[in-house]
Amino acid sequence: MSPTVQLFVAGRSMAAMRRDGSPFGAAYFSLEVPAADLWARMASHEIFRRHKARIEYQQIKRKAGLSDREANAVCEAHYELKDLPIRIYDRPGVTIAQVEAKARALRTTWGRRGQSLDVIFLDHLGLLRPSARYRGNRTAELTEITAHCLAMAKRLGVALVLLSQLNREVEKREGCRPQLSDLRESGSIEQDANSVVFLYRPEYYAIRDATPLAFNDENRLEAIVAKSRDGATGSLDLYCDIAINFIDNGSAR
Repeated sequence: MSPTVQLFVAGRSMAAMRRDGSPFGAAYFSLEVPAADLWARMASHEIFRRHKARIEYQQIKRKAGLSDREANAVCEAHYELKDLPIRIYDRPGVTIAQVEAKARALRTTWGRRGQSLDVIFLDHLGLLRPSARYRGNRTAELTEITAHCLAMAKRLGVALVLLSQLNREVEKREGCRPQLSDLRESGSIEQDANSVVFLYRPEYYAIRDATPLAFNDENRLEAIVAKSRDGATGSLDLYCDIAINFIDNGSAR
């Protein structure tokens, strides 16, 4: 995986495999969602992927209402996940400099046992604490952060997936399909990212607005590649089951 900066506006992808079946090493900086919640989401996904058993992550999170068989499946999933090279940091209010220091230390620790650090997830841009240099100038603060992200990815030789919120203009547009102008507060996000991918789920808006849902929009997630410095733009339809944190490139099997 070559060093790059990616921007994903929504969604989480926590594990990827090399062609030889070995996992990429991932560091996930979650500035809002507690690590325990993320592990519950991952367990729910893993159970469905391996056994086609559907246990919602909210059930796993509450640790209630599970049958003995489901509880065993959850324990098995946690056992399998703990051996993956994934490190989650959920301390809020960190700076991008602190993120880099943690990532560098993790890369050194993993390197001693032959595991590489390949990708860093930052969730999300708006919750990173800026330095005091541009205090009060939000545009300048975000520009500094995205520039640091780009430099950090190059220095560490990793891919960087940076999540960001959208501004409210997307809510005013018919259909609410996101576009580059919806990136919140700073054009530097678009400028510094090698790729910008929006995740659009029609079912969300149908439920929110109590409007009929088209048959082919049920469980449909559209990945919209709005910018690709090294390739083509376009969109890809995916299958998505939010309750079990499952995303696939086809219907659930």
